[in-house]
Amino acid sequence: IKHQAHKHTHLWSWLIEQYNQQEIVQFTEQWGCIGHPSHPNFRAKMGFNRNEVIQYSPEFNAEVFISWAAIHHSFAFSSTSRTALHWLLNNHFSKEYQSWSEFLHTQNLNPQEYYPFLMHPWQWTNKLRQLAKPLCDSHQFIISPVNQQTKPSMSFRTMMPLGKNAPHLKLAVGVH
Repeated sequence: IKHQAHKHTHLWSWLIEQYNQQEIVQFTEQWGCIGHPSHPNFRAKMGFNRNEVIQYSPEFNAEVFISWAAIHHSFAFSSTSRTALHWLLNNHFSKEYQSWSEFLHTQNLNPQEYYPFLMHPWQWTNKLRQLAKPLCDSHQFIISPVNQQTKPSMSFRTMMPLGKNAPHLKLAVGVH
């Protein structure tokens, strides 16, 4: 940063010249000057091997493609109505939501009978692949080919979608 911003009198002038508002939030969150400066979990990375630390950590400017899976509503609980959850995700992530819905239709499944289930790749590989196998076999949990490009925040399970002014996504990651 010092090398790149050497012509500027302070960091903020360099950031404003380089990035838009959303990119500044992502940069500062990953750089570590906001977020959880005293919370030890984001620094510890317990449960990750070396490659996973680099692949999923904000300190390395990681970009993570999260998956849009589907779970049948009879196997999940939401604190909001099914309709509201579908509306919320469609409103903020219309491209991904529409692709997810179309994929379910190609599988002869009704998207309204499923909740979109946004999934961190580490969680799928290390936890859900085995735990969800019976649900996958019975078509109650569907892995779709839809992915969304994000960056992890200092709370590496809180993902920041790229390219839009969208809400951050807090995902389940049972790493500890």
